[in-house]
Amino acid sequence: MDDATTGRICKLFDIAYSLAYMKRPFSQFPMAINVEKKHEVDLGHSYANPMACASFTLEIDSCMRDELKQDLSGQYFCLSFDGSTDKAAHEKEVVTVRFVSNQGTIEERILSVQHITFADAASITECIRASCGRYDLDIAKNLVAASADGASVNFGAINGVIDKHLMRVYYFYEKSKKRFRELKMVGDRMNGKVVKPPRACGTRWVAHRLATLKAMETNYPAIIMHMEDQASGERRDINSTEVERVKGYLNKIKTVQFVYHSAIYRSLEVEAALAQISTLKNFSDEEMTTGADVAIEDTADGTTVKYQGVVLSTGKSSFQQATSAFLKAPRSALGSIHECLGNRFKDFVESEVLGAMSIIDPANWPHEREILHAYGQEEMQVLLDHFDQLLVANECDIKSVLPEWQKLTLDVRRNHTQLQYDNLWQHILTEKADRYSNVIHVIKIILCIPIKSAHVERIFSAVKRILGDRRLTLNAATMEALVRISMEGVDPVNFNPLPVVKRWRVSGCYIRRPNIKPYGPRKEHANTTKDTNDLGADIVDLESDDDSSLLVGGECDSGEEWSDDDGGPPAHVLGEASSEE
Repeated sequence: MDDATTGRICKLFDIAYSLAYMKRPFSQFPMAINVEKKHEVDLGHSYANPMACASFTLEIDSCMRDELKQDLSGQYFCLSFDGSTDKAAHEKEVVTVRFVSNQGTIEERILSVQHITFADAASITECIRASCGRYDLDIAKNLVAASADGASVNFGAINGVIDKHLMRVYYFYEKSKKRFRELKMVGDRMNGKVVKPPRACGTRWVAHRLATLKAMETNYPAIIMHMEDQASGERRDINSTEVERVKGYLNKIKTVQFVYHSAIYRSLEVEAALAQISTLKNFSDEEMTTGADVAIEDTADGTTVKYQGVVLSTGKSSFQQATSAFLKAPRSALGSIHECLGNRFKDFVESEVLGAMSIIDPANWPHEREILHAYGQEEMQVLLDHFDQLLVANECDIKSVLPEWQKLTLDVRRNHTQLQYDNLWQHILTEKADRYSNVIHVIKIILCIPIKSAHVERIFSAVKRILGDRRLTLNAATMEALVRISMEGVDPVNFNPLPVVKRWRVSGCYIRRPNIKPYGPRKEHANTTKDTNDLGADIVDLESDDDSSLLVGGECDSGEEWSDDDGGPPAHVLGEASSEE
């Protein structure tokens, strides 16, 4: 391709990359091209369709995968993987990799986003091995650790009562626009504000639940009144099955227990709960329920209680018993949180290997030179024993690690105290790799171990935004390409399409022909566009002519006179395009 053609194809790749980066559909590719042509940008007529946009996107993704493959070559790595079911009922398995790059930075990148038939151990193992095979990763030689979230197999095992009822209310109005429209009408009649119930069980579970509970508190009177109308049995548009289902909802959310537990749930903010765990016994039951402010009114006769004007049921227990349980609930909840966190992070306390990894944090190093000289010897030996096979496979001289560690700690204390944690090890890994060539193996192993799964969860959020409700038929390769570009790609302003175009030119089964003339329906469209543009150009030339007589009447080159009264200039003045029009 000549320079002009290469430049034109680069512009098309720029547009395709921008659409993928912004998670826009391929169908917007022709429109973006037409807008550029409107600004007199030469983009030709070839490859101006959604299929070409998808092809360009896959080619960009292929180049990004090749770059990742080069970065991973010979590096220690850790894998994180998780599964999720999308709106199309496809089980997706996301596999990510964490490693230390040649520039000394810690990278978390996407290996694959694949559809799997069964979410069992065999299928997931096959998916992980296939993902590693695409990048020539040696699991036996370079894999340090693997982390997986098994929450999907626990659906329903630890599901709270409040969560279950909140999700029922959410789906009750989410799946029917008519119901939500009626709910807003009820709220308007009650002179109250109605907030659309959000999803309680989102990925950011604390924020989602607090937002849902706040909306439930705001909408409570309107929701009760609307559901009572739905459960009345007097509406012909609601069948008996639906009536019984709504009655079941009302029996749960019109109870003192539901209102009390919702208030406790709202008051237990995570930061406050964690801060109170260590001093849990120092608080009385009344002090712990101070934040759970709930205005439940007991009537004079003591037979009923109300919340926001709604009469509540006390269930099998009395109001006094429900109130007593309400006062004791925060202590029980915080105790459960304490137990859960203790089990969750037990390995960080009890694991000898994980405890030994803290020696690479300079904040833990002693200031005295004599003590620093012997600091971390035992911990380093624990790490050497644990990762012995991995270090030997990567040609690390294990006997030289401890002496190098002593020199490294003294070097850091003497010359690099001003550097922060990440900058320190980036400097050591890039500037002093030859001096500490053996101990650096251990440093890289520690740095690449993942301690969170947030990156994997962000990928699922990106998949959800990309698919939406109208792109559920995207195949796995295209979806993976869109996720990788949108999450790991550079800003479209800084994207350089030239290397991708050069690769695209020689890839594929057929010769690329970017200068081929349009044919078929595209030819007719191109000719129509060209004729219209030519006509516009001729008119502009006429209007810009210095001879004003051509605008208000005058003499043509052939000597014929014309004026506006005659219907404008003859056809041959405007050219052939005018006569054809």
